[in-house]
Amino acid sequence: MLWVTIVLLVLLWLIYRNRYVRKYQHIVAQKDVEIGALQATLLEKNRTLAFLSAHDKTTGLYNRNHMIQRAEEEISRFQRFHTTATLILIDLAQRDVKTRAIDDFVREDLLRKTAASCLSTIREVDVVSRFNEQLFIILCPQTELDAATTLAHRLLERMKQENAISSLMSVSMGLAELKGEEEFSDWYERTLKALNKTKREGVDSISVAE
Repeated sequence: MLWVTIVLLVLLWLIYRNRYVRKYQHIVAQKDVEIGALQATLLEKNRTLAFLSAHDKTTGLYNRNHMIQRAEEEISRFQRFHTTATLILIDLAQRDVKTRAIDDFVREDLLRKTAASCLSTIREVDVVSRFNEQLFIILCPQTELDAATTLAHRLLERMKQENAISSLMSVSMGLAELKGEEEFSDWYERTLKALNKTKREGVDSISVAE
């Protein structure tokens, strides 16, 4: 009887232990699933934050900071491998300033249409951003001035065909090819001078920096 009792106790202990182990394994599996879901959520949030930190919320284009970073990378590449690049600045201005100001909803729609025109015209290697307010920049890596000028004219024609843009806004463009020991600020200033020349001499046109 003693041995039978001992055997029964051992069996009961083994049964209890197996149930406890299975319960513990089930809890661990549930926790693994929860951790996996949390990791997936965290990864998605990190991706969202990374996207928002590099993109303009109105147009979905790259923002100013990202453009400067990419331009500086292109300058470093130019200094190492002597592969040139060109900047294109695009400025929108209200065509008739004497009329009532364009409301915010229409203005944002015009910005999105401009972004769409840029994206449908540029090449895969090009980078386009909304730099500030109504100023856009296209970075054309490994692109000489002539090729970038052709691209700018094609984009200008594309924007003229967009009635919502051409009826309300004038479009001015300036281009500059990267030179020598220029930093981004120098390159940008030369391109901006070309843009201002366009705005002085006639809108809906293009000027090239010296």
